[in-house]
Amino acid sequence: MQIVGDELKKLIVSNENWDQTTEGIHISTPLNDFNNNQISDDSIDLRISNTGFIMNKDYKSINTLSKDSFENHFERIELTTDGYVLQPGEVLYIGTIERIGLKGPYIGRIAGRSTYSRLGLSISSSQDKFCGHNDAIVCLQLRNNSNQGLVIFPHQKLVQIMIYKTLGTPSATGSAYANELTYTLPQIGDKERFQYSEFTADKIAKIPSPKKNIAYRGLDAIRKKKKRSSILNLIIGGVFTLLMTVINFISIQDSTKQFLCIMFLVFYLLLSIPIVILVDEDE
Repeated sequence: MQIVGDELKKLIVSNENWDQTTEGIHISTPLNDFNNNQISDDSIDLRISNTGFIMNKDYKSINTLSKDSFENHFERIELTTDGYVLQPGEVLYIGTIERIGLKGPYIGRIAGRSTYSRLGLSISSSQDKFCGHNDAIVCLQLRNNSNQGLVIFPHQKLVQIMIYKTLGTPSATGSAYANELTYTLPQIGDKERFQYSEFTADKIAKIPSPKKNIAYRGLDAIRKKKKRSSILNLIIGGVFTLLMTVINFISIQDSTKQFLCIMFLVFYLLLSIPIVILVDEDE
């Protein structure tokens, strides 16, 4: 049964009374700035934090049952008031600034907000069920399904939680991600490989996650620097134009001038065309 209207507002417990209560919802933030305007008739709007992660593109693939840490597979992103441009197809992994506490016979369900889905932004939780007897942030994946970059800002209201009353009281969660305060990167325990024999499980756990070759990673780095590449192209063009102008004022044979101009033009094309081709036009 979903809790809505005044009954939803009545469930929210203040900081002062949370430790003493046995039933209700507690919402806290680092700045203690949760606003009642975030409570609608049937849900509570939540804001994203200012720190998230994107996938490290240096890898070809990720072993999802690896025993190793996944830290190298992610890059930390700091969101500023200038916004972060989420590129088409890119996923931003980020948590909410709100920490949700549930006590009693209540669980939550996480859903993205319709306003932003209409822009092509899909917002999902690592699990759309928010466990009862939990006190944690909500971890999200933001994916840009449009063909244009979408600018995402810190503390933007992108997701909502709906509260449901259960038949019976949920037990305390034993998840590795229970009561987390910041976005936690994946953790793969031995129990994730229990269905395999000991030999097979150990073999699977040790399969490496291969990196892309150096040349590919180098091209990828160039694609990330559209502005720098464009400026470099402009500088190269200016230098070669200046050289050809100087040649015209030098007292040498016309055939030599033509030869030098052609050589400079060839060198310019050899340098500038690859730069244009390698630049990612979507950046």
